Amino acid sequence: MTLATRSVLALIATLGLAALFLSCGPRDHSGNPGTVAAAHRDPPPAPTPPTPPAADTVEADSGTTVPAAAAVDVPPRQIAAPAHPAVPSPPAPSHSPKPAALPRLVDLGADKCVPCKMMAPILGELKRDYADQFGVEVIDVWKDSAPGRAYGIRVIPTQIFFDASGKELWRHEGFMGKEDILKKWAELGVTLRPPRG
Repeated sequence: MTLATRSVLALIATLGLAALFLSCGPRDHSGNPGTVAAAHRDPPPAPTPPTPPAADTVEADSGTTVPAAAAVDVPPRQIAAPAHPAVPSPPAPSHSPKPAALPRLVDLGADKCVPCKMMAPILGELKRDYADQFGVEVIDVWKDSAPGRAYGIRVIPTQIFFDASGKELWRHEGFMGKEDILKKWAELGVTLRPPRG
């Protein structure tokens, strides 16, 4: 023990704190009070090296050894083909032409907002009657707020008009009637045919 350690212990003993020090002192690996030296008194046993298999045994796939005679009768493992091919097969050639991209109207609103409720049947009609001329997408931003943030809306409902390439042409905030929507498409240069039937 060093002189400094003895001095500290003497001071602790004179103050009557020796019992407190011993109860809070170093502990061995089991959590019992003791000294650091006592904790390291018994070193862990050295690991035993693995014993090599006997000459008349063979190591099996599971890591165990089996008699060599038994290993001879075991058929070789067959490798099964993967359930799914690693490389995706090319798509089947399509004989129908790819449909042309259409202009698109995106309405961002909510099913509980009054102007949005008023627009719901209008958007449904446009989607049904003009499906071959422009797309209509309705997004409820109260159920999924991410698109509202992505489109940077401030008010609902908001209608955003996109051309066939996906470029935003114009946006409107608030209620917008059917005739106003059709008129805006014409102003934006989108010629619409009257709906069938």
